[in-house]
Amino acid sequence: MVVICAFPHRIFTLTYKMTLERSIKVVCFADIVGYTTMMQANEEQAMSSALAFRSIIETSANEYHAKIIDFFGDGVLLTFPSPHDALQGTLSWQIAFRQKNIPVRIGLHSGPVVNKGDQIFGDTVNLASRVESSAVPGSILVSREVVKDLFNSREFSFRQLGTIRFKNVKESVELYAVEHSEIVVPARRDLSEEKVVSSGSKFALIAGLLLVVALGVGWILSRSGHSSLSSRQSSERLAVIGFENQTRDADLDALGLMISDWTTQNLTQAGEQNIISAESMGWNDLPRTEMLQEAEEAGVGTLLVGRYYLQGAELNVFAELMDLTTNENQRSFSVSGPKSNVQEILSAFVDEVLGYWAVRDLESLKLSPPKYQAYQRYLEGLESRISNPGQSMELLKSAYELDTTFYEPLFELYNLYAKENKVEDLNSVFESLQDKVVHFSQAQELTYQTLLARRQRDFLNAAKYSEQLYSMDSSNYTAMNAAVNYYVSLNYVEHALAID
Repeated sequence: MVVICAFPHRIFTLTYKMTLERSIKVVCFADIVGYTTMMQANEEQAMSSALAFRSIIETSANEYHAKIIDFFGDGVLLTFPSPHDALQGTLSWQIAFRQKNIPVRIGLHSGPVVNKGDQIFGDTVNLASRVESSAVPGSILVSREVVKDLFNSREFSFRQLGTIRFKNVKESVELYAVEHSEIVVPARRDLSEEKVVSSGSKFALIAGLLLVVALGVGWILSRSGHSSLSSRQSSERLAVIGFENQTRDADLDALGLMISDWTTQNLTQAGEQNIISAESMGWNDLPRTEMLQEAEEAGVGTLLVGRYYLQGAELNVFAELMDLTTNENQRSFSVSGPKSNVQEILSAFVDEVLGYWAVRDLESLKLSPPKYQAYQRYLEGLESRISNPGQSMELLKSAYELDTTFYEPLFELYNLYAKENKVEDLNSVFESLQDKVVHFSQAQELTYQTLLARRQRDFLNAAKYSEQLYSMDSSNYTAMNAAVNYYVSLNYVEHALAID
């Protein structure tokens, strides 16, 4: 049996060899907002909040006939058999969260779900996640499918927020906020992610027309490269920290660095932000407090930090954009998909990040990620460059063979062959690079032009290309040192001293 399941940013085909059960459920997502920031500010307090969050739900789940599907990181997925149970449960929990000052957002959607063992799948799960992502801390957002049987109930009160059009979802979703004196009741303008497109009244029609104009202006601005960051943040450096592996699967250890690396490369390629590579700076191996201190000393104003975890067979990637000046979370990013489709998940994540920066010509600038196995082999090759150059060469060759659109192994091989004076192998790799030039990123093309200029003993252009590489990523000290050495060898000392 083949089932098409929609997830927040991709649609995947899942094939099952077992009979799948279907049922109507109210699906609930809830999570602690800004948990990463909380951990950095006070780890003990953040952990205490997470434990209280879980305890509040677990101790009374049976009372509301709730079935806990999974706790993941700082969030939870669960189901209820009826809207009445769902509203009773989530309202009591949100009041408890508020009393303990735990910033939680909750989203509910009702509909058919596909049951496979202890996990659930389908459009209803996807939409519940999207409803939750639009909520604000302290609130409960629900879809019309949840409240339609409760309109005449005196037990609950709702505020209509309008119709939301989610990305990659064909039909609009009518949203409501649960009204209660002890929880937050957001207005339309407070919705976190998506835009209100209508509310079903004549006033909404006027608002909708105004929104079309506003969206048109927004589209023009986005094509002009205006991001959502303040002018201060745009002028400061940004670093993408290696993501934390919360899957307990050692085979996915390399994914954290891969997400950081590929997001950094794409932002560098887009040229919308002053990027500094956390890996090149050695920050990924430092304790968090020391890493934050070094980042601030290096002029970093914004950090992208994240984690990834499993929910059944689904791999979830979550990240937060932190303003180090205000210590506030500027934006959250979240994507998910089958664990077997790491490339698709990473590509969806990069789409989200580049979309936040309103990158111009996104499709032409975006770099596609390599196969995960190839990236794993690539990292293994880097680790053994000094201790075992021969093994490193074999691993890098293997990485390229696993994915011939992944060019970083070739550049590393070139450097190794040059260091080991393997002229024949060196020339062979350079010929391979020549054949791939049309597919290179801007940084890769500059690296290639540097190698070409050096081979032709054109050290002035080699210096200029190296300097351009350093200007793209100020943590690329290899490029900086190369530029300085080339200029000094040509007696262009002033040029060398001008490189900052």
